[in-house]
Amino acid sequence: MLIIPDATLSNVDPASKGRDDGDYGVVHTIDLTLDNPGTAPAVAYFFFQPPGQIANGTFLIDGKIIDIGCVRRPVNYQVTTFDLLPGRTYHATVQTMVNGGSFLPIEVGVTATPPVSAPPEGAPDGCFPK
Repeated sequence: MLIIPDATLSNVDPASKGRDDGDYGVVHTIDLTLDNPGTAPAVAYFFFQPPGQIANGTFLIDGKIIDIGCVRRPVNYQVTTFDLLPGRTYHATVQTMVNGGSFLPIEVGVTATPPVSAPPEGAPDGCFPK
């Protein structure tokens, strides 16, 4: 599991005391190497987990854009799956950037257990329940 930190970057202007406390505009790149040493096909689930406060995510995975809606529970939300052939290694490049209004840090990782799907916006466990 990888934790994308709550980085606090200095302002581009060295004379400014301003900070970018949200880590906005910083692209995080994650290189994944997934290996299936077994004799049967396997599925690997790439997930996104917020810290228990409002978060959403946009991911670019091997050239495909995947948006995760607004979530707030500290559980694993499915981003994508990787179908792994037996005896094969798979490489993926994941890029993500913090979306406005999200809290950090977030966790991303790969698991063999299917994560949950992000709820619709007005759902009881969504960001803006009705």
